[in-house]
Amino acid sequence: MPFLLFSQNNNLNWVNTISSQGQNTAYSFSYDSQGFVYSVGSFESTTEFDNRTSSSLIETSSGASDIFLTKYSPSGSLA
Repeated sequence: MPFLLFSQNNNLNWVNTISSQGQNTAYSFSYDSQGFVYSVGSFESTTEFDNRTSSSLIETSSGASDIFLTKYSPSGSLA
């Protein structure tokens, strides 16, 4: 599931991906005054958050699906 952050001038700031062996869905995105981006959703199976770096977060759902809340820095790194 890719998501993209654009500037107020419609320039692409960064792209990130939440990838999974199962289904993943983002239900909402928000940002704060410092430029951090938050997303909330659900994932199944094994899911990788922020696959742009070698220090990505990999989680496995405990049941059929689990929820996630992520926070990304203004540069797009997992915070």
